[in-house]
Amino acid sequence: MKKTTAILLGLFCLLFAVAALAAPAEDLTERCSFRSGSGRDSLAQCHDRRYKTHWQSSGGKGAWLEITLPEGVTTLGKNAFALSGLERITLPAGLTAIGDGCFAYTPLEAAELPEGLSTIGAEAFVGCDGLEQMVIPAGVTELPGKLFAGCSRLRSVTLPEGLLRIGSSAFMLCGSDRDPLRLNLPATLEFIAGDAFLYCEACIHAEVIPGTVGEGFVQEKNISHTYREN
Repeated sequence: MKKTTAILLGLFCLLFAVAALAAPAEDLTERCSFRSGSGRDSLAQCHDRRYKTHWQSSGGKGAWLEITLPEGVTTLGKNAFALSGLERITLPAGLTAIGDGCFAYTPLEAAELPEGLSTIGAEAFVGCDGLEQMVIPAGVTELPGKLFAGCSRLRSVTLPEGLLRIGSSAFMLCGSDRDPLRLNLPATLEFIAGDAFLYCEACIHAEVIPGTVGEGFVQEKNISHTYREN
């Protein structure tokens, strides 16, 4: 009898623990501001309250036009808004990381990245052909592969001192002959992938500093450039 009671008690404790782990995480949806094209205005939630507040889409592709994320969100998950109809987003000041493919292939027109951002995943803005300008915060040290690939209307990118690496195809197919992409290459750069500006080297105008990796790169690739003092 005692053995049976102990077994039942053990099973009860196990079920209780599983239920606690499976309990829904804090939902910050009510503190988000949406402008929806479909009338469905509660299609996302914040989860993983045990480790960090993490934003991930929970469906409804194509539903959003504009969204304001609440303070408390620190990371945006992989493909969080990919393939949606998102045009504009207001990001919280406490955001530190944007996941791979987060805004991939959306008609995103504007996104002001907060100063505390330190990580941007690969292909985060790939195919955002409505995006025209971007300012990368000072805490970001790497632009990963295909970050802005296919952003054909991108015309201005400001890169911070402290940036170390620009990855493969990061700016592939950006800019145009008539309206080139203008960007600066910081003195701190240590590496620029040989194909960082794949298929668009003639559509780039770079501002470089003498004696830097950036200067060597634009000279090697015959990219239009001007000089500035460090």
